[in-house]
Amino acid sequence: MQPSAKCAVAEVRHRALRRVGARNNRDLRAALTIIRRAVEDCAPPGSAPNDELPDPWYEAEALVRGIYAIAERRDDMAEIRGANNQAFDELRPDKRPQDDYGDGRDWAFRTAEHGGDEPDSMPQVIEATDAQGRRAIYVPLRIGDKIVVPRPGRT
Repeated sequence: MQPSAKCAVAEVRHRALRRVGARNNRDLRAALTIIRRAVEDCAPPGSAPNDELPDPWYEAEALVRGIYAIAERRDDMAEIRGANNQAFDELRPDKRPQDDYGDGRDWAFRTAEHGGDEPDSMPQVIEATDAQGRRAIYVPLRIGDKIVVPRPGRT
């Protein structure tokens, strides 16, 4: 094969590889976008920067950091257990009860577990449910083994 023919073949190969590389790069970017959306749905805010990074390696590293943050959050949530070994889930924003009027008019409240360690009738659990059925459980604020209340005038 003559040198000019070798150059022509090399040029054709080079162009073909660039086309394949561009297609692979688009596929890679599309895959990273899908993974990023999944990570952002589950990771704590700011765990994986949401701006697309120019180099796929940096993008992948950011996503891995987000995945580790998800794993750490899951580990933290696994540690949250009540006295009777009841497991708890995070109360995500879309599941939190909402008070549209700011006065509780569409809410239902139910008390449970009165008294606790003290010989009184203070509710130890208050379950609040909004008009859409979303609910939250409220318990007294404790520091150590004492039920406490913030002092007036301090935040």
